[in-house]
Amino acid sequence: MCNITKWFRSIVNVKVQDISNSPVTVSVTRRRQKIKLKKKWFDEHFKRSFDQEIQSKYNAWLYQTNRFEREELLNILNFAGYLQTGLKLIESAKEALEAFNKKYQTFLIIIDREGIKITNKQHPFTSNTAALFEASSSLQVQLQLAATQLNRKGYDLLNHKASLKPLDYLVIGDADLGGSAFLDKQLVTNRFLLSDLRSLHSKALSDLEQWNKWVHRFHQQANYKIISGNAGTGKTNTSAYLAEQLHKSGEFVIFLKAWQFSGDNTVLENVFFRLLEVPPGYTLREFLEKLQTFSKNRKKRCFIIIDALNETTRSTTGFSKIWHYNLQSFINDISQFSNVYFICTLRTSYIKQIWHDEQPYISMLQGFDNEADIKDACLRYFSHYRISPQNFNEADLTPFQVPLFLDLFCRMANGDRLRSHNIMLDASSYASVFKQYVARLVNEVQQKRELATQNPIREGLYNSGQLFWTEPQGLAKLDEFVIAFDKTANIQTHISIAFAMLDGNLIFIRDASGRSQEIVRHTQQEVGGYLLASWLTETYPNANDLINSPLFQKNLLRSSRNPHQLRLDIIKFLVALKPDIITAIDDEDIVHSAWWFLYNGYQSVDGVLPSYLLKHWANLDIMEQILSTSKRYWLDTSNQFNFNYIASMLMRLRAWDLDLTWNLHIYKNADAFYQMVEHSIEIIRNGEASEERIHLWARHVAFISVTNIRKLRELTAVFLLEYGKQYPTKLADLTVEYFNLADSYITQTLTQCIYGVALILQNDTNFINDHLKSIAQRLYMLQFDPDSKNAVFDYIITDSIKHLLDLAIHKKVWEPEATIAGRIREYKTAEPSQWPIANERTREFIDEHSSYSDLPEPIKMDFSIYTIPRLFNNHERQGEGIVQVYTRIIDLGFEHTIQAGSRSVLLEDFYHGSSLDKELGRVDRLGKKYCWRAFFDYAGYLLQNGELSVFGHKDEGLQYSRLSDIDYDISLPKTNYKIRKRLYKENLLAQHSTDKEWYNQVVIDSIQPLIIQNLEADTYVMVNGDISQKLDESYNVRSSLMVDAFFIRKNDNTHYLKAIIKERVFEWTNDMEIRDNLRHVYFGELYWADTMPTARPYDFSIPNGEIEVVQHIVEIEEAMLGIYDFDQVGQIVDQELRYHYNFETLPVVAYFLWESPSDIFPGQSDYFPSVDMGKQLFLKANPLTCQILDADLKACYQSIDLEEEHFDNTFNYMRKDLLDKYMLDNNLALLYRVKQHSYDTDRMHNRKMKYFLYEQQ
Repeated sequence: MCNITKWFRSIVNVKVQDISNSPVTVSVTRRRQKIKLKKKWFDEHFKRSFDQEIQSKYNAWLYQTNRFEREELLNILNFAGYLQTGLKLIESAKEALEAFNKKYQTFLIIIDREGIKITNKQHPFTSNTAALFEASSSLQVQLQLAATQLNRKGYDLLNHKASLKPLDYLVIGDADLGGSAFLDKQLVTNRFLLSDLRSLHSKALSDLEQWNKWVHRFHQQANYKIISGNAGTGKTNTSAYLAEQLHKSGEFVIFLKAWQFSGDNTVLENVFFRLLEVPPGYTLREFLEKLQTFSKNRKKRCFIIIDALNETTRSTTGFSKIWHYNLQSFINDISQFSNVYFICTLRTSYIKQIWHDEQPYISMLQGFDNEADIKDACLRYFSHYRISPQNFNEADLTPFQVPLFLDLFCRMANGDRLRSHNIMLDASSYASVFKQYVARLVNEVQQKRELATQNPIREGLYNSGQLFWTEPQGLAKLDEFVIAFDKTANIQTHISIAFAMLDGNLIFIRDASGRSQEIVRHTQQEVGGYLLASWLTETYPNANDLINSPLFQKNLLRSSRNPHQLRLDIIKFLVALKPDIITAIDDEDIVHSAWWFLYNGYQSVDGVLPSYLLKHWANLDIMEQILSTSKRYWLDTSNQFNFNYIASMLMRLRAWDLDLTWNLHIYKNADAFYQMVEHSIEIIRNGEASEERIHLWARHVAFISVTNIRKLRELTAVFLLEYGKQYPTKLADLTVEYFNLADSYITQTLTQCIYGVALILQNDTNFINDHLKSIAQRLYMLQFDPDSKNAVFDYIITDSIKHLLDLAIHKKVWEPEATIAGRIREYKTAEPSQWPIANERTREFIDEHSSYSDLPEPIKMDFSIYTIPRLFNNHERQGEGIVQVYTRIIDLGFEHTIQAGSRSVLLEDFYHGSSLDKELGRVDRLGKKYCWRAFFDYAGYLLQNGELSVFGHKDEGLQYSRLSDIDYDISLPKTNYKIRKRLYKENLLAQHSTDKEWYNQVVIDSIQPLIIQNLEADTYVMVNGDISQKLDESYNVRSSLMVDAFFIRKNDNTHYLKAIIKERVFEWTNDMEIRDNLRHVYFGELYWADTMPTARPYDFSIPNGEIEVVQHIVEIEEAMLGIYDFDQVGQIVDQELRYHYNFETLPVVAYFLWESPSDIFPGQSDYFPSVDMGKQLFLKANPLTCQILDADLKACYQSIDLEEEHFDNTFNYMRKDLLDKYMLDNNLALLYRVKQHSYDTDRMHNRKMKYFLYEQQ
C-alpha cells in the first residue's frame, strides 16, 4: 500500500479541503519530464535528420555560392560580417556627408569671394543642397549612434534591434541643375564646382538610402527567412548548405524535412514536439524560451530549418493544411526570441496555399542569376561528371541558371562518369542529350513495370504531349496524365506507368495549382520545350502543315492573346529540330530563336539563315536579345558571326535607335564592358593577343564609345590610342569606315584618337615617314576636300583633322598646293549637309522663355546659360544659339518621350542618366548627349562660317584658341614625369623655437646655390621654384620661398638695374605674373600648332629708392577708399612719391593648364619653357615622357618635385646651353625675383622680396 501511495504521489498532487460543508476539490497535475538541452542533444538530432535522403540531393563539393547567398544569407552565415557590412555603409555615408559639406562650404566661399548672389533659393539645386547641409550634423549624430549599436558584441544587437531606426532625410530631393537660373552670374574660378557639388550631393543621398535599406532589411529578416523558388532552383541545396555550415560553425541547428509533417494531424505543435521527442506537458512558447535561454547564455543562435514545405501531404493525397493553419503564428512566436531563427523553403506555386491574403517577406531564389556564378557552377558540375565541353568559353550557359537543369543535363550526358565525355554546348547537343535521356528513362520504366514492350510508355509520352500542347499553361491534371499512360485513372500507383514516370522528378513533376488541385508539369521548361517541339515535329513533319495547324498560331505566335507558357522554349528547340520553319513565317520570337540558333548549333554552309537574319536588323524589339545572344562570340575571330557581323547591323541604325538598343545594352552591362575594355588595354600594351584579334577588338571598342558613361567612353579612347600607336594605318582605316555613322560620338572618338596618336608619335621617324602623310591625305579628302560628300559639321572632328593636317605640313611630309593649304589654315571644310533651318514656332517658343527658366528638354539651365554662350564673342546671340542648338537636337533624332511599350525601370534610369556605381562614375542623361552633339555640330557650323569665338587677332593674322568644352588632352601626356628629390636642404623654421621674431629673418639668399644644378648629366639653370615648410598639419606656423624669373633686354641701363637690386630687400606688397598662359592646348601641340598664343612683353617696374615729398590736396574718393580720414578732405597734406625704374620683360616660362574632370585623362598644371623660347630653339614636346626635347630630341627641361612630411619643394630647370643661346641671340639677361613669406600663429608675418640677375656665361 505504501508503494502504491508513493507511485500515486509521484504522478499527482491531491489537495483535500474540508468537505463538511462543501464538495471535495481534487487538483491533479502531471509532473513534466525536464528538457535538458545540451550540445549533444542538438548534435544527435542533426545526425539523424541530415540523413542519406538529404545527402543524395546535396553534394557539398557541387554547391556553388551565388548572389542569393551573398545578399540574403549573410546575416545567417556570418552575422559579424553582416554587421560589418552595415558599419561600412555607415562609414561611407559619413564620408559622403563630410565630402559634400566641404564642397558646399567651398561653394559658399567662392560665390562670396566672386560677389555672386543666389537669386532663387527655392531652386532644386539651392534648396536641396542647403537642406542637406543643414541636416548633415543631425545625420552624422544618428549615423554615429547606429555605429555604436552595430559595434555591440555578437548577437547582443538582436536584443536592442528596436533602437536601430532608419534616418529621416526623405524631404531632401535631387540637386537638379536644370530649370531656372539660381545665380546672378557664372562662376569664374571653377567651372566644374556646381556639377561636382551635385555629384557629391547625389552620392550622399545614395549612401543614406543604402543605409536605410540595410536597416529595413535587418528588421524584415531579423528572426526568420522564408525562401521560395520554382522547381529546381536549389531550395533543398540551400537549406542543406545552411544547416551544414551553421552546424560546423558551432551554432545550434534543428533540421527537419517537411514531409515528416505529413498526415492528418494539423496541429503544428504536436507534430513538431513528436519529431523532436519533446516530453509531454510543454507549450510551444515554453520550448522556445528554453531554446532562447540556452542559446543566449552561450552567445549563439538556434536555427530551426524546415525544408520543402510543399512536400507536406495529407494521409491520402493533396497538400496538407498544417502550414496554412499554423505557419504564420509559428513565425510570430519565434520573432519574440532574439536568439532563435526560423528558416523554411517552399515552392513558389504553394505560397498562396499557405497565405491566402497578406504574405510576410519572402526571399525569392532564382538559381544562378549571375553570369559568373553560372560559369563557376558549370565548371564544378562538368568536372564532377567528367564532361568536356568543346565550346565552353563561347557557349550560352543561361539554360544552366536553374541548378536542377544543370544537374539533370550532366546526369543525362554522362551520369555514370566512367569515362570523359566530349560535348558541344548548343541546341543540337541539348536535343541529342534529351533524346538519349528520354530513351533511357523509357527503358528504365519498362524494366521497373516489367513491360513486354516500350509501346505503352511511348504512347503515353505522345498522349501526354498532346495534353501539354493543348493546355496553354503547359500542365495537365494528375488524373488526365495518369489516363494518358495507363488508360484509366483508377490504377494502383505501384503498377502505374504514369507514377513510374513521375518517380525522381526527372522529366515530370507533381505540383499544386490554386489552393487544392494537383497537376503535373515538366520538371524544367527546357525539358518541356524539347518534348513538345519533338511532339510537334513528329506530328507535323512538314513546316507548312505545322504553321497551318489549329493551335500553332494560338500557342506560339507573339500576336496571340493567350500564348503557351512554354512558347519560347518550344520555339527554341523547334528552330533547331526544323530550321526551315524560320523562313516560312515572320514572327519576332522565331527570329529571335533563329538568332540564338545561329550561335548555338547552326552549321549550314548555304548562308541562307545569316542573310535572312540580316534583313531583320531594324527590328528593334529583338535587338536586346540579339545582342545578349551574340555577345559571347563578338571577339571570337574564328566565328564568322563575330562583332563584324553585328556591326553591319548597328551601322545602319538611326542614332536614336542605336542609343535605345546598343547604348542601352552597354548601360545594362556596364560592369562587363568596363572590365572588357580595361582588359583589352592591358592585353594590347603587353602584346598578348594576335593582330587579327586586336583589330576585331578595335572595331568593338570603337562602337562602345557611343556610351554616355563618361569613364567608359574615356577608356575606349585609351584603348584606341594604344591601338593607333601600334597600328596607325588600321586606326585610320577604322576612322574612315566609321566616319559617317549616325552617332557622331564614335567618329569624334576616332578622329580625336588618330590625332592623339599623331601627337604622341610626332618624334617617331617611322611614323612620320611611313604613315603620317597617307593618314593626312585620307582625312583631308573626307573633311576638307571641296568635293567631299562625307564632311560633317562636328567641331571636334574638324579641329582634330585640321591640326593633324597641320602636323603633316609642319613635319614636311605633305606639301599641299597653296589653295589647299589656305583652306586648311582657315578651317574651311567641305560643305556638309544643309544645316537645319529653325522654324518660327521654335523661335517663338525660345523668345517666350527669354529667361531660359523653362526651356524644353533636353536643354537645361546650365547648358543654356553657361555652355552655349561660349560659342560667341557677342552674348546677345545667346538666344539665337539656343534656337539653333535645339533645332539641331531634334534634327539628330532626339525624342522627348520613350514609347510607352518600351518603358522599363532600366530604360528610365538610362534615359535620365542614373548613376550605376562609383567605380563606373558619372552617367550623362541621354538628352545631355544630344545637347553635346548638337552643340559641337553648331560650333562646327559657326567655325566653317568664321563666326565661332575661337579667333583673336595677332600681327600675322588670326589667333586660334580651342573651345574649352573639350574635356581631356588627347595626347595623353605622362603624369609621373618629375624627379623626386629634395634640393633645398635648409630649415626655414630653424629659429622658430629660439626666437619669437623668427619670421623677420630674411633667408632669401639661401636659394642662390640652387640656381645652377647638374641634372641628368647636364648643367641646368632654374627658371622657377617653390619651397614651403610648416610646423605641423595646420598652417598656423609656416614659411615659404617662391622663385620666378623673366627676361630683360640688356642695354645701357642694365648696370643701373644691377645697382638698384644689389643686396637690397624689398617689401613684397603686390604680385605680377610674367608668363605665357597655355589653355586648351594639347601638350603634344607645344611650340608648333596654331593653338599656341602669341608671346608678348610685359611692362615692369622696381622701386629705385628715390623718394620725393610733395604737397597734395585730399580728394573725397581717397577718404572713401580709406587712404585718408574724411575730416582731411580738402586739406593739403605731405605725400611721398616713390620713384620706380620701368623696363620691359619677357616670359621665361609658360603656364600650362588643362582642367579635366576625368580620372582617366587627368588634368595637368605645370610650367614649361615660354612660347617664344620654344619656337626659336625648335623645342618639341614628347607626350610619352612629358618631357621637352631639343631639336635633336634630347631632354632639355627638368622638373623636380618632392613632398614629404610638412615640407615640399618644386623646381623647373632649363638646360644651360640652350638658355644661354636664347639669351645671347636675343640680347637678354635673366632677372630672378625671390619672395619670402613667413607666418606665425598670432598672425605676425613677414613678406619680403629680393632680385638677382643672371647673365649667360
